[in-house]
Amino acid sequence: MFELQWIFLIFGAIFGAILGSFACCQAWRIRLQSEGRKLGNRSVCLYCGHRLGRLELIPIFSWLFLGGKCKKCKTKIGLMEFFSEITMALIFASFSFRTGSLIQQVLQHTGPLNSVPLVIFETIKLLLLFAIFTIMWILLVYDKKWLQLPVNLLRLLIILSGTYFLFNLYTKYGLNLLIETRGNEVLLVKNSLHLQDIWQYLLRDFLRFLGALLVLPGIYFVLYKFSRETLVGGGDFILLISVAFLLGRWELGVIELGLSNLLAAIANYRMLKNPKNRQPFGFAPYIILACMITLLFQTEILRTIFLVY
Repeated sequence: MFELQWIFLIFGAIFGAILGSFACCQAWRIRLQSEGRKLGNRSVCLYCGHRLGRLELIPIFSWLFLGGKCKKCKTKIGLMEFFSEITMALIFASFSFRTGSLIQQVLQHTGPLNSVPLVIFETIKLLLLFAIFTIMWILLVYDKKWLQLPVNLLRLLIILSGTYFLFNLYTKYGLNLLIETRGNEVLLVKNSLHLQDIWQYLLRDFLRFLGALLVLPGIYFVLYKFSRETLVGGGDFILLISVAFLLGRWELGVIELGLSNLLAAIANYRMLKNPKNRQPFGFAPYIILACMITLLFQTEILRTIFLVY
């Protein structure tokens, strides 16, 4: 039998590659619109205006077959598009595989009828993550190229991330299910939480979320104000509000903070090493990548933290 998680993985990889390509195109469209340039409905080469055919729009493979160049003018397309398609395919596949594994084990443990609400809400959460990550990747490309973050996208991201946070709470407590894991085994107990217990858990999660707000946008807002945007941009702490909603815990916020700075230091090592060559660079890409990594491995991270302390 072909297990459910592998079906999720395949579809996740396909959607990830498609939406990675879409995110790059959308970043350029937003930029060109801000400059007042007219845009058509079809994708074109930015250098010669060649309208891309169907085969040229296939993510990953079109870049490989064309050698990363425009089919007509042979101008190099750049690595960002290829990197976006590959990375988003891997990210979406990883999250889809985890969701598929959870659903597979829950179905085996409780049967199809008893697990329908949980399956529906877990699927909705995954689709929400797809939308959130797509917007995040548009911001990543935009900030990498032009050192700016479109405010409208940041606002939409906060709304979607807040919705994900609420869905996450409802999946855990509103369905009146307690999900526990023991190694790779999922233990699901129905009707295990009383109303008083649910309120205690909600209060605990709300306090953890407040901690994440203090660690992430809180610290960056202070840096933004005191450095007068020399260390942190105005859009970075707004972006971190969405990250706080996604991670939901101050412990994960600390990991996100450290990991984003580590990624930025590694990626810009040569420039930081030589003060004469230092130039401004967008920090949002590293915040976004660190958020995705932390969210993907949150169970392992928290398990390690609790074992140590």
